[in-house]
Amino acid sequence: MAGSSWDLIVVGAGPAGAAAALEARRLAPGARVLLLDRADFPRDKACGDGIGPHAVAELAELGAASVLDGYPPIQRLRLRAPGGIDLAGTCERPSWVVPRKVLDTRLVELAVAAGAELRRVRVRQLERRDGRVVVNGELAAPAVVGADGANSTVRRLLGVPASPARRSAIALRGYAPAPPKPAEQLIGWVAEGWPAYVWSFPTGTGLVNVGYGLLRSRLRGGVLLCGDAASMVNPLSGEGIYYALASGRLAARAGLLAPERPAAAYQAMLHELLGRHFRHAALLGLAIRWQPLARAALAGAAGSPARFQQLVDLGLGQARITPSLLAGVTSGLRAGRR
Repeated sequence: MAGSSWDLIVVGAGPAGAAAALEARRLAPGARVLLLDRADFPRDKACGDGIGPHAVAELAELGAASVLDGYPPIQRLRLRAPGGIDLAGTCERPSWVVPRKVLDTRLVELAVAAGAELRRVRVRQLERRDGRVVVNGELAAPAVVGADGANSTVRRLLGVPASPARRSAIALRGYAPAPPKPAEQLIGWVAEGWPAYVWSFPTGTGLVNVGYGLLRSRLRGGVLLCGDAASMVNPLSGEGIYYALASGRLAARAGLLAPERPAAAYQAMLHELLGRHFRHAALLGLAIRWQPLARAALAGAAGSPARFQQLVDLGLGQARITPSLLAGVTSGLRAGRR
């Protein structure tokens, strides 16, 4: 298969796939990295466009912080819950709002500039052959990163079932003129369709991203699923860009540094970085279905910058159930009974 042998093949050129390609070239500047996507860039994707502090850190790790250029940092965040509870504060670290049409294109351009090859290809076949993963019968690599989104073709070809409807969500997104007031991100849980949420994220360029989301109610061999293809989203806010960047970066590391056992290496890396987070996030995703708990969390954080920052981290990055968080919820529940 002359000309079709690669060190790493990445299916999907969104944030997860671009992160994998960037990390691969950063680790091994001479590595032959092939980035496949069925769409041309620039292309849009329905998303809140929010780039939280943890995602910003991942971009910096990848040497890709320039994708934020031209969009101002935002440090104000407002959280709302049913019952009239409203909590606003200044985050310790800023977030950005960059339209996916811009963000994804910039990330792909950086990956190509770093030496990855981008091809417009629709993946139709995956097979194991002579210890390598072969795509469409001709493109071969020790490992393939599946980063092709929530409706992942790679996942389907592996026979891995999609997330059940009760654990999946859909969202509507649009852009509107930004109101004449200081920039502030808003995440609000709403009672109708609970657990559902709305958001309003100003881009700082005269437009605000507004949307509404609600519930739609593995790794195998040398193929590594990441980002939306691995159903990596935050159950409290729907945030997924951080997980896309982080898992794409780790998938590339596993594919290049452990080509003989990429799945095991990837699983270990994911466990170390996100294992505890996803266990806690799963519990929080179930708990948040009880509206009084959401209201108590916000009420318990009122007047406490530390607890406010914990809520920010819960929704935008590394969720942790801590004694302080539980104490805040408890105080909020007590306050609600008065």
